[in-house]
Amino acid sequence: MELPTEILAQIVASGLDSFATAKSWCEISPYFKSQVTKNLGIVVVTDLSSPNSEDTLDPLNYNIMSSDLNTVFTNSDQFDAIGVKTFASGYGSILIVIVSDRAFSDPLLTTLTQLTEDLANCAKHTPKNICVLYKTTCNYISKMYFRQFFLSKRLLRLCELHVLGNKNWNETDMCDLDMIFELTYLHDIQTLYSLNIRTMSDKIIAPCLRAIRQLEVTPSIKLDHYLSNCPRILQIEQFKLPSGLGKEPYVLPKCESLTLVNFNPDVRHLKVDGTNVSKELIIMTSQKIEGSTFSNLNFPNITKLKVELPLLTMGEITFSNCLFPQLVYYDCSPSLTLTNWESLVSTGADIDMLKMSISNHRDLWSLKKCPFTVTKKLTITSARPEEVTALLIDDMDLDTDQPGWSNAISFCDRVKLSLRSLWDCIIFQNLILPRISSQCSLCIGINTPGVYQSFSKLYQKEGPDVTELLARWNMHFFNNTFHFYFPSLKTLTLHELADSSSEIIFDMTEKFPSCDVPNQYTDPLVSDPYVTNLAISPSEFRRNSLAGIDSVTARRNSVLKIGGNPSSYYLRKRSSGSYSLGQRPDISKSLLLTRSEDASLASQNFFQFALGDPDNVPETITTTLDILENCLDLRESKAQIQRLEIFLTNINCKDLSIAQILADIYERVIDILHHPILKPSGKFLCKEVDMQLPLVTNNDINFETLLRDLQNFLITKGLVNIQSFRVHESYCNTVLLLRSRVCE
Repeated sequence: MELPTEILAQIVASGLDSFATAKSWCEISPYFKSQVTKNLGIVVVTDLSSPNSEDTLDPLNYNIMSSDLNTVFTNSDQFDAIGVKTFASGYGSILIVIVSDRAFSDPLLTTLTQLTEDLANCAKHTPKNICVLYKTTCNYISKMYFRQFFLSKRLLRLCELHVLGNKNWNETDMCDLDMIFELTYLHDIQTLYSLNIRTMSDKIIAPCLRAIRQLEVTPSIKLDHYLSNCPRILQIEQFKLPSGLGKEPYVLPKCESLTLVNFNPDVRHLKVDGTNVSKELIIMTSQKIEGSTFSNLNFPNITKLKVELPLLTMGEITFSNCLFPQLVYYDCSPSLTLTNWESLVSTGADIDMLKMSISNHRDLWSLKKCPFTVTKKLTITSARPEEVTALLIDDMDLDTDQPGWSNAISFCDRVKLSLRSLWDCIIFQNLILPRISSQCSLCIGINTPGVYQSFSKLYQKEGPDVTELLARWNMHFFNNTFHFYFPSLKTLTLHELADSSSEIIFDMTEKFPSCDVPNQYTDPLVSDPYVTNLAISPSEFRRNSLAGIDSVTARRNSVLKIGGNPSSYYLRKRSSGSYSLGQRPDISKSLLLTRSEDASLASQNFFQFALGDPDNVPETITTTLDILENCLDLRESKAQIQRLEIFLTNINCKDLSIAQILADIYERVIDILHHPILKPSGKFLCKEVDMQLPLVTNNDINFETLLRDLQNFLITKGLVNIQSFRVHESYCNTVLLLRSRVCE
């Protein structure tokens, strides 16, 4: 049975609310294409700052639906409002095609606002279906672009939104999305900065989506169903449970890592089903809550739990009717509140990795009471370290025979802590060093200014008596230097910290991250201003724009800050004098400084690390060249280190030729291999030297070619024992690993 052409024409016209359907009609026959071009108006808006972007003017091959009569072209910088309005008034279905290469565009915002107002005015007489194709070459989209669409929903039917990203884009995706269209497709978009979901009737299809920075929903949204067409989501960084939930368990969507922000544990009858969360749960409570008892949390598959409470929260972190049977990693370090260990045991958790803050005696007591045998990793931080006083030693209670310390430290394969204050040094000397296993990998972060400031406060109170206090605390301090002696270890890592509040410059214990999606907002390897040039925070830009700031200044003030700059303090050269453990500590007059002089001394190092047993050296030592030269004394070592890993300062390759890059790398390699620190007594300290060298490069450098050229270049220079690898890469950053087998 064949339908009359009139009926077929009506069927075609009624299907123009779908881009895929309209495109399919055009592919069937010229007749159906003529019906599409007759009823579908196409408005193409170009928002291009570079003429090289013109090759992107046919997103999703929409031109198959285009003709000279049904298509109008306009530019966001010179929008023809009257012509476009006249054109659009003759069509019941409108396809808006936007092609942009800008991170944020005031002309595009103005154009879309005016265009939507005109379409809404036309729709008062003729209802209109709206589909939008938005092609961005820099993976940026703002909610502001579609605000007028939302305000005009009563007059316009918002059918489909297709957002087409750039799959070769290596910067942070900055897509700010409000679900106002009936169907939203994301093509080649891996990260959403924010996603706001209003109703279940609006759908999203995003096969490449892997991370959502901020997720906001209404109580009626069933997230597990709503995001079912986003099968590759790994991470949801900020999600606030909607208010007004009923007694039924709230089912979370499928992902690997999820962070609950502004969580209120005081809400009664709240049940959370986290069966779909497969690896990590982070709970950040509201600043206004007072309770710290978490109830009815069912997360049977997570292996890591992190809890962050406000600083003034009272009581203990307690878990009631919670289920974490696969939990092995517990992190309570951001909180000053103690954990009720028995309640954590009742969840079914079996903790073998622990991260906690030891900032006072209560924390020490809590660690001693920990019932879990921490066998894999112990990380100690100090959120607000206790001020060291003369009474401290009487309350430390660090007896070696205490069984609690053995469970937490003695069986642990990896121990990681930072020396940011004198309190940290005392904990390290009295709690960690006496109990650490010979098979343990120890990682120490050093913050010299922080320790010095803490030490200065104690000296101002105690004066010369500070030397006796340090001796009572088993601290080895002489010639203005703290001395630490390592027992037998499997591996040792020493690195510098930027400041007392920042993260580690290089996390040398986790050089090969297991997570497929790195945190794109805090990656320290992308802190270069050139990298963040186009990473604009949409919410910050809105606030700056509403404050009356011009677009250029608003964009500059809205650049997303990523990471932090390394500290600029320098390490003091090691004294040539010899020291002995029996020597009485003495405070040099150089410590009697005015406040203005504090900064200069705080920039100097007064740490010295050495091996307690010269016959037993770690298999691997990882550090920086500064620490190796100034803080780490290996002169007494009687055995060769199997591997020495050195992190070097980066090379900015942006304005260098390949030949210049290779020459710079070669000079650094030679400086390391011929450095006297590696051969202090006629023999090499190590059998193998690894040099990790960050390269800040242009996007057009082929790293595989660079590695091949580097390998050949080193061979021509006689360095046949060196192999080069690429161990990490992010936008405009590559870390090279240069491995040298030392030959006598």
